[in-house]
Amino acid sequence: LALAHCSNSRARCLASLTPRPLPELALRPFEVERYPGWTDGSASLSSSETEPLSLAELLLHADADLAERWRALSLGYPSHNEGSPWLRREIASKYSTESIDERHVNVCAPAEAIYLASRALLAADDHVVATVPLYQSLSEVARSMRCEVSAWRPSAGPPGAPYRFDPADLAALIRPGRTKLVVCNFPHNPTGALPTAAEFARVVAACEAAGCYLLVDEMYRGLEHGSRGPLPAACA
Repeated sequence: LALAHCSNSRARCLASLTPRPLPELALRPFEVERYPGWTDGSASLSSSETEPLSLAELLLHADADLAERWRALSLGYPSHNEGSPWLRREIASKYSTESIDERHVNVCAPAEAIYLASRALLAADDHVVATVPLYQSLSEVARSMRCEVSAWRPSAGPPGAPYRFDPADLAALIRPGRTKLVVCNFPHNPTGALPTAAEFARVVAACEAAGCYLLVDEMYRGLEHGSRGPLPAACA
């Protein structure tokens, strides 16, 4: 707390000034991006992605209209900063709800989206709960802003049983009136944990009860193990 001293011939006063906010912390290096297996598949025994396709291989699956869009694609400055309308319509069509259309879709790199969402929703001293382990930026941006981050960790069942994130554990971590954001990643990387629809509804209900935001990284939606189908999209 800074104090100002002021005086004249008749009075002396001390006036308290607004405390200066602490500077933000530096973003720590993203270690996963520096792992050799990230760029050299021959060194990786635990890649979290499928074998990539070349553009030529991908376009073999395109219909005539889409193939022509790629053939005529301009690499100049885009006319739509949010992403092309037809692409946003295609993305919106993946969500089975009338409340989502192209106006609610913004096409950007995931790392950029994480950074922008964190900066828009959070401020210093906010409380965040995040599934752990996780892609580093999902909690690192919040940490750099001097937010407090609590880890929601999975529990392991009997040998061979899948990992599980218990909604009751999340509810215990949430601080009503203080928690600003809950961050989830389902299907979870690297454990593959996936809550049931009923369990995920409890996650949403816990966030609604606390009045906090829910940010769900759905990078691996559609890659569920076994016969399990995707969860309902969080935005729906």
